[in-house]
Amino acid sequence: VALLGAGAKALFSGWFVRKGDLTAVSRATITQSVSNVGVSLGTGYLGMAALGLILAYVVASWAGIVTLVRNAGKTFRESLARVTRHSLIVAARRHGPNATWSTLVAVVNALSMNAPVLVLALFYLPYEIGWYALMHRMVSAPTGALSSALGQSFWSQASEHARARDIRAMKEIYRKTTFRLAIACIPVIAACLAAPLYIGPLLGMAEWGGAGYVLLAMTPLFVGSLMFSPTNH
Repeated sequence: VALLGAGAKALFSGWFVRKGDLTAVSRATITQSVSNVGVSLGTGYLGMAALGLILAYVVASWAGIVTLVRNAGKTFRESLARVTRHSLIVAARRHGPNATWSTLVAVVNALSMNAPVLVLALFYLPYEIGWYALMHRMVSAPTGALSSALGQSFWSQASEHARARDIRAMKEIYRKTTFRLAIACIPVIAACLAAPLYIGPLLGMAEWGGAGYVLLAMTPLFVGSLMFSPTNH
């Protein structure tokens, strides 16, 4: 149910990005984040543990969809009315190869982000895996929100240039967006490199001091995911 909701939200978001209406996408993202945090804290207070986290993810996904549908209004319903069996077949033939390769790349990206936990579990103790999981969670959330916002802005403009076959303009917006992402990486790099100095005191437990060195080692991962992922398939 959660994956269905996340996939549907991605499809709805793509429709808004293609239109260049990023306000609705921003509202949906904020609603989704607030829902996730709120339900997570609430179910945690009730002692629901893992079930509460799963429920929070499900609720957040569908809260984002509801927000997008509410902001779409009449134009979205009119677009859906124009969808026919023939138009779906034409779209599948036109975009099938690209969609296939994009799906394969997405699978590899998902594995590259989640497989390390399983691999590390073979060689390290559970609390050390906890260091990795917590640091990944702490940094990937804000960097993911930033890269997603800049990426959506890039794809909105890129789709216009693509329809006009203006390849030179696409190259220029790609360079500008990559430069902005590189600038955004500077505070991320500084925070990661200084992590051994503040992670332990920040979490209030000496046992978590080692997590700072884990975050330090993860610097290339976050730089790559922030600087290149938003503008590349």
